[in-house]
Amino acid sequence: MRSICAGLSFLSAIAAIASLVALAAAVPAAAAGRVLQSAYIVVVDIEAHYERALAAGAVIAMPLKTEDYGGKSYSCWDSEGQLWNFGSYDPWADNPA
Repeated sequence: MRSICAGLSFLSAIAAIASLVALAAAVPAAAAGRVLQSAYIVVVDIEAHYERALAAGAVIAMPLKTEDYGGKSYSCWDSEGQLWNFGSYDPWADNPA
């Protein structure tokens, strides 16, 4: 499945806007039909971060995977039904992981 993504930057901050096509069927009941916003957090050691999330019982929405644009990422739900995205891709790094 393909997603649509755009990035907006201002000074040293970036906001990425992406479709949730691949995750649309996975919205938890706690969301009660609300539109969810999600953050993308750049993580240096994504594999260790993912393993800690699994060990802590995180509800995984998208397992750790290698992205076509570089780096790896995964997504999980928090206890309030919000989606979080973690990844190693940093658009400002000289050599993104």
